[in-house]
Amino acid sequence: MLEQMKVPLPAGFDPDRHSGAVVSKVRQAKGPEWSLANIDTEANVAVFRRHVAETTVTAATKASGSVKAPESFQVSLSAADAKPTMGEKVAATLQDTYPGFYLTDFDPHLARATLTKLDDDTARCRGAVATALGVKPWDVQAAPRPGGGYLLGLPKSYMPSKHDEKLDEVATSVVGQFGWYVVADANKLTAQVIPSDPPTFPPTIRLNLAGLGADLHRTPIGDILPPPGQKKYDTVSIDWRAHAFGLVSGTAGAGKTNTLNSIIADQVAGGAALVIVDEPSKAIDYSWCKKYVRDGGWGCDGLRSAVTALALVYEEGNRRAKVLEQAGVTNWFDLPDDQRFPPILCIVDEVAGLLVGEKLPPGVDRKMPEVQEVIEENRLKFKLQRVITKIAAEKRFVGIRMLLSSQVSNQNSGLPPSLKTLLGQRVLMGPNPSKIQRDQAFSVADRVPTVPDNVANGGMVSKGVGGAELEGQAPVVFKSFFATSGQLDAELASRGVPTTSRPEPTQAEMDEYCPVSEEDLDDEGPAFDPRRDAPETFSDNGEQLFGAAAAAAASRRLEAQAKAQRAAKDAGAGTSGADGPRCPSCRAPIRSDGTCEC
Repeated sequence: MLEQMKVPLPAGFDPDRHSGAVVSKVRQAKGPEWSLANIDTEANVAVFRRHVAETTVTAATKASGSVKAPESFQVSLSAADAKPTMGEKVAATLQDTYPGFYLTDFDPHLARATLTKLDDDTARCRGAVATALGVKPWDVQAAPRPGGGYLLGLPKSYMPSKHDEKLDEVATSVVGQFGWYVVADANKLTAQVIPSDPPTFPPTIRLNLAGLGADLHRTPIGDILPPPGQKKYDTVSIDWRAHAFGLVSGTAGAGKTNTLNSIIADQVAGGAALVIVDEPSKAIDYSWCKKYVRDGGWGCDGLRSAVTALALVYEEGNRRAKVLEQAGVTNWFDLPDDQRFPPILCIVDEVAGLLVGEKLPPGVDRKMPEVQEVIEENRLKFKLQRVITKIAAEKRFVGIRMLLSSQVSNQNSGLPPSLKTLLGQRVLMGPNPSKIQRDQAFSVADRVPTVPDNVANGGMVSKGVGGAELEGQAPVVFKSFFATSGQLDAELASRGVPTTSRPEPTQAEMDEYCPVSEEDLDDEGPAFDPRRDAPETFSDNGEQLFGAAAAAAASRRLEAQAKAQRAAKDAGAGTSGADGPRCPSCRAPIRSDGTCEC
């Protein structure tokens, strides 16, 4: 169809000089599609023409699953507009010609376009989705959804892994609010933007006491925050078969102790042996379960008891390893059910207080009793870190399980990377951990979802909330189950769970496994490999040494030990009794005059 327009010309118009200026002004005012046909000098007018698409208005039918709006029509395109590159021009022209209608299908090969009437909100949704997917607006279909939200038709380029997060951003930040969500069908290329309140937790989730110990190899710890629009809570559990060691982090009051107590009760109810290691000042948190530990499993009365309690576990692991070797298997799960060992659960709380040594100022008199006490305490902490690391590195296949707990989990808290890499189950309690806390607590912090604001700022809803990065499972936000220690104790007692008559290690056991000022007597395990197993070395004032300083200190120590051994041999067996106890620094006997080999 050809449309014609006459433009009056001013007096003195010269076709040769002024035609170009008139064409430019007409196109600027009316559109670039107008062209000069001729000039009527008698009427003093310029005749402009343009090709206009012929339109055919058709009643739209709504097929099943279609998102097509009820008011739409098709437009036949001119040959000039029926080109793939002309889509934006056609959209601008037709949408200007038909206000309230938008180009929703552009087919240059069939020389036709479809216009659909959209309200402003729907048009904005369509434009935002098109931008998110990197396509033209007419490649996306949009219509109001019954009950609120929007129905979408997606382009063929849609890929869930590439585009779903972008669609969620459109739903929550552009056309809706936090809590709205998108459900997409990649096969049908359709989606729905659905309004919803953001998911949350109840103030308290009670632990199912009757279900304690139902599965000895899988311990439920809480309910997972459901996806938007869902009300059903799934349970998150530690799968001990996937990994036997873990780290529970979080600030004071975040819910670490409550979570650990629930884990303890579940494992003990299922038949696991128990070992508790904690600072004496904090051990009251676990006083309820002291009677349920294995003989010698209460390592909360000082560093020597802590080292001994875990050294006994390590020795039991060695015994179990020999049983596996004799049975011709490499994992305790491969044993017949009637021959399988009961698991041993070790809880090591307040790791920073137990493992971080005290630094002494340079030049302090190392013979002062207070200094000797600090040096000895640092050596005991080194022993404790060593036995923890050896258990985690060597005993995962003999039924030993261990959870370390700390408010912070960096190297300064006694958890070097060499130890943290052995801890596959990761939990961080607290609704608002910092980025640094998350990076320290999790293996890959970016994969673990953060606690949403409505939960973190929800009062009682935020209590016991945290993130979990558990072996073999997708990371989640969860809320731990709650039960008082009295309720846990009463449930175990009602089941007749065995108790111990001697929870603390005996003096003889401590003398054997953690003698005062003696070298670590535990020489079992794989041969020393300096590439992996280089031990920590301390200076005489208790500070840990590294690099060349550590090597020099170790050399001096070995030289002093060799010298002391030669002196003892020369003096004869009968004179050794005249010497006093060994020096904590050089390990040589202290002579009657107070000197040693230092």
